[in-house]
Amino acid sequence: MKDEYVKFDTAKLLKEKGFNWKVFHFYDEDEHLKHREGDCYSLYNWNYPTKDEYGSKYCSAPTQQMACRWLREEHNIHIMPTIGCDVDRTPRIFYSAVIASFNKNGDICYHNPLDENGYNEPEDAVEAALEYALENLI
Repeated sequence: MKDEYVKFDTAKLLKEKGFNWKVFHFYDEDEHLKHREGDCYSLYNWNYPTKDEYGSKYCSAPTQQMACRWLREEHNIHIMPTIGCDVDRTPRIFYSAVIASFNKNGDICYHNPLDENGYNEPEDAVEAALEYALENLI
């Protein structure tokens, strides 16, 4: 897997759910991914405040790995990319992700709400799992 940044919509969901880790990248108000320059401000988390002194809105852009780690450490939600193959029709490899969480009784629950046809890239499966977990499990 490559170092993939979460998409803008996922970054907004993370922000709404309380993600506040320091990151090097952010989305500007036009949804463009930017790298914060300069030693002094490079680790500033753009989630707080939501507007800078000029009134611009920014949103932190963590990597997918950071977002998965935050879910695991803060909410005990685990995202596990998986690989599958379809040999019945056309031989192909596809990716999916399983989400594991714990219910109120402490029992483990598995969620696999992703596209039944799978994804062509593991990063796409992780992004979909992040969105599902943020929208439905927190």
